[in-house]
Amino acid sequence: MRRLLLLALFCFAPLAQADLLSFGNKPKFLPPDQAFVLKIEVVDQRTLRAHFTITPGYYLYRDKTTFSIANDTAKIAHVTLPPGETKNDPNFGVLQVFHDSFQGELALEAVDVKMPLAVQATYQGCSDEGLCYPPIEKRYTLELTQVVSTAPPVITPAPEDENSRIAQLFRDGNFWLIVSFFFGAGLLLALTPCVFPMIPILSGIIVGRGRHITHAHAFLLSLAYVLGMAVTYAIVGVAAGYSGSLLSNALQTPWVLGGFAALFVLLALSMFGLYELQLPAALQSRLSDTSNRLHGGHLSGVFAMGALSAIIMGPCVAAPLAGALLYISQTHDAVLGGTALFVLALGMGVPLLLIGTSAGTLLPKAGPWMEGVKKFFGVTMLALAIWIVMPVIPLAAQMLAWASLL
Repeated sequence: MRRLLLLALFCFAPLAQADLLSFGNKPKFLPPDQAFVLKIEVVDQRTLRAHFTITPGYYLYRDKTTFSIANDTAKIAHVTLPPGETKNDPNFGVLQVFHDSFQGELALEAVDVKMPLAVQATYQGCSDEGLCYPPIEKRYTLELTQVVSTAPPVITPAPEDENSRIAQLFRDGNFWLIVSFFFGAGLLLALTPCVFPMIPILSGIIVGRGRHITHAHAFLLSLAYVLGMAVTYAIVGVAAGYSGSLLSNALQTPWVLGGFAALFVLLALSMFGLYELQLPAALQSRLSDTSNRLHGGHLSGVFAMGALSAIIMGPCVAAPLAGALLYISQTHDAVLGGTALFVLALGMGVPLLLIGTSAGTLLPKAGPWMEGVKKFFGVTMLALAIWIVMPVIPLAAQMLAWASLL
């Protein structure tokens, strides 16, 4: 019995010692009211000033900082906050945060100065150590006759980054200047690896049409693919601007990426000649009738493939889109924001149009080389499938997949 007791003490003593040593190293988190302190004061009868004091090591989400009037004394016309720092948050995607103390301005309208003003403030923040607090709600009762200052508010600027400069361009430029800027940005993005995976998809579509493809037919197929991509970016960009984050982040879950990777594996196997993918006879006949009216090609299917490709490649262009999304979320200008993202995708699609159209011209009328090209695109689609699932698989699995492909 004594030996068993000594053995137990010998086994559990290191665990107890490790727990004691690690106890002092556990991070101590402040209560939310100490980590984030908000003070609201009256500047004049139509302006309020909100002061946020943030403890070092903590940060607030910009798009989760909101204000409202709890009674009928007034209405908030608009809220002005400084630009934050761009953060790729694992929970909310790409958004703006405040690490430093700042202040903003609340413009009022329909004010009744005879009644106290009840201001409802809601904000949410996290610690750099990983703890995120639930949304904090505060209510302040203010007398509009108690003016603290008639001077214009000085908003503490956050460190300016690329996204803030893009947002500033939106505010200072005109419509066509902004559209031209985004088209040029799309041309630059076309030189990045973001567009490369789309080339074998489009080329495979054109090659799969056979030897009778014409210059005009190849151009229509390429245009349908690029328009599918452009319309998707415009819709997703505007919707993400209203929600404050890229909706395409929701499509980057492992099961969605795995599903699209499996789709490209199936397409690759069909390129290798293991089987031939065909639509049901009724649907194929309907698409054939539609294609005849459109003068060739299943344009709707190519359009859908372009849309799916845009969604899958969304995270690759998330950073350049952050400035535009910041602007849309602030102004809710769906026309300008949607047009800007549409022409951005068109700029990215210019090389695809050139490659697709030239592919239709350069294809010989016949030849055994077609089988070799199909196998080449099959290998390319397998590489694309591996590239899609790389963010969600271990490094060892990535190396094994690339090695098996080679």
